[in-house]
Amino acid sequence: MYKTKATSQVDEKTIERLLPYIINRAGAGLLDVVLVMIVAFVFFMFSLSGILNNQQYIDGVEQSKRIIADSHLYDSEGNTFEYDAKKYDEIITYFYSHNNKVLLEQYNDRKQKSGLFDYDGNKYVLKEEANSDEVDKFYTVEYQQARLVLTNSTELREMSLYAINLFVTSLVICLSVSLIVFYLVIPLISKNKSTLAQSLNKIRPVDFKSFTIISNKQVFLRFLVYSFLYFYLPIYAIQMIGGHVIIIDTLLVVFNITNKYNRGLQDLLSFSIMVDSRKYEEGVFNNGE
Repeated sequence: MYKTKATSQVDEKTIERLLPYIINRAGAGLLDVVLVMIVAFVFFMFSLSGILNNQQYIDGVEQSKRIIADSHLYDSEGNTFEYDAKKYDEIITYFYSHNNKVLLEQYNDRKQKSGLFDYDGNKYVLKEEANSDEVDKFYTVEYQQARLVLTNSTELREMSLYAINLFVTSLVICLSVSLIVFYLVIPLISKNKSTLAQSLNKIRPVDFKSFTIISNKQVFLRFLVYSFLYFYLPIYAIQMIGGHVIIIDTLLVVFNITNKYNRGLQDLLSFSIMVDSRKYEEGVFNNGE
């Protein structure tokens, strides 16, 4: 056996001989990611049909459509109406009177203060001598304000959030199932505890101290770290920092390449190391002296 400061059984020179080429590790990592994403996408397509057929989802979408239609702030194709002061006034008045009486009162107050209307004892009527440019400006602002109120409608927002949450939850579940299959189930049943891509690229993880097959506990640790670092963390980071997430991915790659023995965080935290399967099986481990 080889005794060194690095491990209890294998000398540093032998470790370096066992290390796989960077291209093999990169190829295996990329292939694993591609396989995970393809399978997750397939799962998601099946689940999406279930989502779209979900009665609660359908009811939510229909209710959202009804709220928009009843507002009269959009036509059937989702466009704004062509400018017509009388039409605008009818639409805005209808919307406020059926959704929020306080907003209707505020709308009438703004009519009074604008000086463009007379009150006939029942409603505000546009003055005949009112400046057309000022009327255009008044209704343009009011129409946009009414649409903003609609957009911020609690009922409509809840329906939209429900649809979005259902979509995102389904996507995360599909991704998680795919990760479990490729990074946990396959390694656990594999003789060498390798992922499918690692096996194809002739590399395998071994215990860093004994240089024997890693345990199921180590497989589970690698799965947790890999899933978090390379999938869930970037997904979360995209929401926070957008395209700058590439910085995180670059740092992880640089760390893997520059760290001693090219050990990534998944290797360090699971006390394992990646080796070239062919060199390992050819006897470098046993006959490297």
